[in-house]
Amino acid sequence: MIWQTNSSVIVMLTNVIEQNQVTCFQYWPVSSNVLGILGYEITLLKEQMRSEFIIRQLKVKNIKTGEVRKMCLLQFTSWPKRSVPHPYQLYLLHQKYAEIISSNNSGPAIIHCGDGSDRTGVFIAFDAISHCCYRNETIDICKLVTDMRKYRMNMVATEECYVFLHKLFLEYLLFQDANIPKHDFRTAIKEEDKEEGNIIEREYEVLVNNLPQYDDTFYKEAMLKKNRGKNRNNCILPVETYRLILSKAGTGHYINAISVQSCRMSGQFLVTQIPFANTVVDLWNMIIEYNSCTVVSLEDAPSFEKDLIWHPSNENKLDLGKLFLTKTSESMAIPGTKEINLHVLEKEKNDGELITLYQYLNWRHLSATPAPQTSFIDFIHSVLTWNKSNNNDPITVICSSSTIFVTKLFRII
Repeated sequence: MIWQTNSSVIVMLTNVIEQNQVTCFQYWPVSSNVLGILGYEITLLKEQMRSEFIIRQLKVKNIKTGEVRKMCLLQFTSWPKRSVPHPYQLYLLHQKYAEIISSNNSGPAIIHCGDGSDRTGVFIAFDAISHCCYRNETIDICKLVTDMRKYRMNMVATEECYVFLHKLFLEYLLFQDANIPKHDFRTAIKEEDKEEGNIIEREYEVLVNNLPQYDDTFYKEAMLKKNRGKNRNNCILPVETYRLILSKAGTGHYINAISVQSCRMSGQFLVTQIPFANTVVDLWNMIIEYNSCTVVSLEDAPSFEKDLIWHPSNENKLDLGKLFLTKTSESMAIPGTKEINLHVLEKEKNDGELITLYQYLNWRHLSATPAPQTSFIDFIHSVLTWNKSNNNDPITVICSSSTIFVTKLFRII
């Protein structure tokens, strides 16, 4: 079918396996191997990972005629079984799809999921909606879905997906493409509008006006009486959806920490606060349990907690009961950055992990931004270079209320 319709873009809205069930045959090869399927040879030319989807460039050869075509496969990997993803995740996939399809002069795109109806219907409907917006045409989502079901049954099959389609449309209206090419960035941020300010001020205003609305039910564990004392700031609590859960015994299963995706990988960052004296063991249990071999600290213990020791500093060892930390080396990797290598021993297993702790020394407590900012960019590059050589394991980012801001900086570089 793909060959017959001369299609060069495929959008796949399912994983090969979901909840231990095969939902789709893997019709592309692994690595540079060649996959033969009924008269065709398929070769994987390139694969790019994103946190929400994977971009694959394929070469397909018709064995009978010898003709060769190139195709692009966009696989969305973030759609949970029997649920829906966050609207922004699918919006990012559609952005990439629109970019690719705009330069495509071949046949129609192939869109599929497991059964080719529910998820597929959402994507096709949203694509139609975005085209209507571009042409400033009237949009009737109900009529659109009704018309789609005349061609294929169960398009946008569930109420949850129908509501999700509306949320996806809202995401599109509120957060339209804010990408700025590198060579235009300096000019763009300097452009001023007398009434609305520059582009960054306008974007920030949109963000502030459209913050997620969470009630107490989203912070159930954080607000339990036994856990309230583990939060440094009662305005910064982990949402249940993204909260990290500890399985190892420490002071309990709760820690004020969340998982944050990078632009290329889900769960790339473990974001947490500076621990209290009684939650230091929880911090290190989290680091070990989530296989984080890179730890970033952007400020040390607050001045009023001078006795707080959460890693071996002046002393070379720190005993945390079931964990034993040893500092093996310390150096100034780059100006303003201290690199500390640690060995963390789990006494029960008699097994240890090597952890690298990067301390950034140029961000003063309660300061809005680091100074100088160029040193912070060097610091980020140093951390990411090390982490890349260490299998891109999750990076733990520690500070007080600036944590999310800092993680965003890590995401864009």
